[in-house]
Amino acid sequence: MNFDPTIAAAFYNRGVAYLHEKDLDRAISDFDQALKLDPVLMVAYNNRGTAYYRKGDFDQAITDFSEAVRLEARFVRGWSNRALAYYDKQDYEHSIEDYTTAVGLDPDNPLVLYGRGLAKQKHNDPKGGAADIMAAKKLDPDVVKDFAGLVAK
Repeated sequence: MNFDPTIAAAFYNRGVAYLHEKDLDRAISDFDQALKLDPVLMVAYNNRGTAYYRKGDFDQAITDFSEAVRLEARFVRGWSNRALAYYDKQDYEHSIEDYTTAVGLDPDNPLVLYGRGLAKQKHNDPKGGAADIMAAKKLDPDVVKDFAGLVAK
């Protein structure tokens, strides 16, 4: 396989491969290189944020997810990724805000509805949380398993 070190996509694609292999440090390094070559490569910020999230560095993950949604405000995955990072920091208010933005962009997305429901329950809104979770399960009966798979990745 030829690799051109002057092309951001080459670093990005290799970073994605490392991310799938759970080689997080190498993934971050390649996303760093991709972003040096193309500082507006939104998906590189999102995937680097995912790598930081998986390392447990929620603050850096939030920084990268924030840049991804700054570059592409309609990027549902960026909003839901940042919401999950806030959730894991126990910052449920910001988690709910981001999930609400994601729901506004994609109201039939059971994963964002379910995530917002969990955050609402943690933020002393059990009825609102239950309503979101019920709506998510109505859209996808397997949403609990699917959401758990997101967290475990």
